[in-house]
Amino acid sequence: MGENTNMANELTKLTGMQEEQANDFVKQFPAYWGAQTEGTSGPVYFGAVICFLFILGMVYVKSWHKWWLLAVTVFAIILAWGKKPGGC
Repeated sequence: MGENTNMANELTKLTGMQEEQANDFVKQFPAYWGAQTEGTSGPVYFGAVICFLFILGMVYVKSWHKWWLLAVTVFAIILAWGKKPGGC
């Protein structure tokens, strides 16, 4: 956490701690509070498997359904871009 955060301000108000000391104290807190596991777990790769199966299906399926599925997929990806297509 950075300096002059709400937490540091509250510490100075409630405990009478000096501002510099409160900022140093707050810097020691982790910014991420969730569980941290070693490596990556299986659910992370589930999306990669789905993408692989989609591409495999586009190559091997000879039905007309693959074209509207491809169009819907491309449209969904464009919608997922949000306000800034082509970048973050």
